[in-house]
Amino acid sequence: MNRLVKFTVVTVTVLSFILGGWFYLQVSAEKRLMAQLEKLQLLDDFKYDHVFYNPLTQTMTLFSPTISYEVKGKPLTIRVDSVSTTLATIQEPEDWYVGTLVIEGYNVDLINHLNLLFPTDHPARDTITTLIAIGYQHHPASLAVDWEYTPELDSVDIHSQLKIDSVGLLVSDITLDRLRLARKELQQIGISILSGNSKLSYDLSNQQLGSLRVQQLDLQFEDSGLLSRIKEWHKLTLPLSPDTEPTSLINQVQNNYWLQDLQNQGLSKAVAQEWIDSFSNFVETTGILKIKTQIERPVSLRTLSKQHSWQNITTMLNLSIES
Repeated sequence: MNRLVKFTVVTVTVLSFILGGWFYLQVSAEKRLMAQLEKLQLLDDFKYDHVFYNPLTQTMTLFSPTISYEVKGKPLTIRVDSVSTTLATIQEPEDWYVGTLVIEGYNVDLINHLNLLFPTDHPARDTITTLIAIGYQHHPASLAVDWEYTPELDSVDIHSQLKIDSVGLLVSDITLDRLRLARKELQQIGISILSGNSKLSYDLSNQQLGSLRVQQLDLQFEDSGLLSRIKEWHKLTLPLSPDTEPTSLINQVQNNYWLQDLQNQGLSKAVAQEWIDSFSNFVETTGILKIKTQIERPVSLRTLSKQHSWQNITTMLNLSIES
């Protein structure tokens, strides 16, 4: 009996310490989050339902967060199901070296964003209008980003996945170096994105920001519904006569037009045709498009921004498009 009592007392005591410590960690992490929001001047604009802190992974999850901006004098509120990140609990500079950011359940509102974010003469309006026309007014999206900074090399490896329901999955891997030179500019960009300041100029000719160098850049898009909708829309918009059969999305006329356009932008005819063939294979067969680089010497963003020829950029990055 005495043993049972002792065991019960010890168990209750241990559980009390664990629960007390767990509660303390939750409260402490949320206080650090509030301090970060106050530092970024986002206390009034950023709201959430509740939070959960995992001390094992040092990840904080915010449920039903919203952030409000003012665009052209009109309110724009972004809502997501959850945000999980290691950024909310940063205390030391080294805490930035390895991190994650996962955003789940962002319902993209193309109609609202089109009217608020893009002026009538913006080149993206036609593309967004087409997406709305084929049924992409509202679609859930999720984003996952993880990174690892190596201070000895002053380089960062960034891996990201953007998934949009009934559209596809975009996977990217990028390695940049010379981050110390552009630390201040990168911080300003991060703060401007959080605060909704779209007026900040990202000048790649800037001595610091332009010094960032690309060591690796790989992209892959895997279709999950976008191509089928575009093909159907293409058939519906063709001016057909009763005796005319629908042409494929990429026919010889379209091929020749793109070939001439890419050549006008400085790409050689052979490389331009390779790109078009890969894109055609992606559209008609595989549904997977890959953009790969095999960079022998890192290339600065400043150097890339000064190029007026796709051929130069392709050569510098040793870029290829595959499907």
